[in-house]
Amino acid sequence: MGTNMLEVCHISKVYQNHKTALDDISFSIPYGHIIGLVGENGAGKTTLLKSIMGILAADSGNIFLLGEKYTPQRTAIWEKIGVCLDESCIPIQFHAMDLNLIMSHVYNQWDTNLFYSLLDRFSIPKKKRVGEMSKGMKSKFSFSLALAHHPQLLVLDEITSGLDPSSRKDILSILLDFIQDERHGVLLSSHTTNDLERIADYIIFLVHGRVGLSIQRDTLMDQYKVIRFSQNDLKPLETCDCITYYIQSGQVNALVSDSARFISANKIDHYVEDKVSIDEVLVMLNWEKTV
Repeated sequence: MGTNMLEVCHISKVYQNHKTALDDISFSIPYGHIIGLVGENGAGKTTLLKSIMGILAADSGNIFLLGEKYTPQRTAIWEKIGVCLDESCIPIQFHAMDLNLIMSHVYNQWDTNLFYSLLDRFSIPKKKRVGEMSKGMKSKFSFSLALAHHPQLLVLDEITSGLDPSSRKDILSILLDFIQDERHGVLLSSHTTNDLERIADYIIFLVHGRVGLSIQRDTLMDQYKVIRFSQNDLKPLETCDCITYYIQSGQVNALVSDSARFISANKIDHYVEDKVSIDEVLVMLNWEKTV
């Protein structure tokens, strides 16, 4: 077993309207880890997930799953991947018992007992049709489907969006249990960044189709800081420790990797030092640096 269960290497995608959706994207998912994927609407998250799954053909680049180059023709790999995309493609006339029968013929390792136990855990009736489910119930139903064939890799898009706190906590707990097996991994795209701050090992920030920052969560939360100081004190910045900055209402807001060194190098006397959140980092990476 190699180091990474998923490797995305220089993936690019340009749509017919000449809009660049993905621009030379590269990252990897080590075994036994949860990777959080964040970005503003239109940043390319869904395009990236569909490219990884072979639903959408990338224009260039390669994807390696479980150590082997992935192509849509390699259907056997789907046995090892569980997918929940934000756009549900489950036929609305089906209920759990229908899908249990279908999936038992699709996946060699389909586990009816696990599927039904997850539905019970999420209080989803086995004879309730998909078209009659709320958005949150559909998310939990899709999540149960994704887990029930014992995948190694989970690719999840907005799986906790619209869920009540109890259901969100339940899903996060399942994901943490899932990666206790070091052969497993999770790629989790979410706007609910509080969830990622709780469970993700690494965070990938997508900015206009590019990787703006890829970093361990603990490093980001513990070491990175936002330094705020007056624009009047702004000189040509020594930017060796500055990831990005913006100016608003006469105040400079700088995201830095080493606050003490940044402050010393720029001789800043009056400042405020704040901890970061994933939300604020995302805003800062997208903010135009205009005075």
